[in-house]
Amino acid sequence: MEKVLISTFPTNKIFLVGLDNNIVWDQNCNTIVNCHLIHDNKDLLIHSRDKIVDPEKYEQFIDLIDYSSGFIKTKIICNKILLFNSTVFIIKSGGSYYEYKVL
Repeated sequence: MEKVLISTFPTNKIFLVGLDNNIVWDQNCNTIVNCHLIHDNKDLLIHSRDKIVDPEKYEQFIDLIDYSSGFIKTKIICNKILLFNSTVFIIKSGGSYYEYKVL
């Protein structure tokens, strides 16, 4: 069955909805900047941010969500997005770097 990922604002939720109009799952999320399928279409990598009060200062988040269940596997507050293109996503959080391959 074909599915569509829907993001809402300002309630900041995401929904995975089947084309038969049934909601597969929903999850609370910050304001989404980018979203990609990774790990052979089994997970969603979501780059999000909090509400911008000061455009120079806001927190960014990386969520790794199980595509089939909506379960959040990982949530990282990241200091900096180093690279985000069609094949790779690298972030810095604290003193660690994280790299994800994007499908």
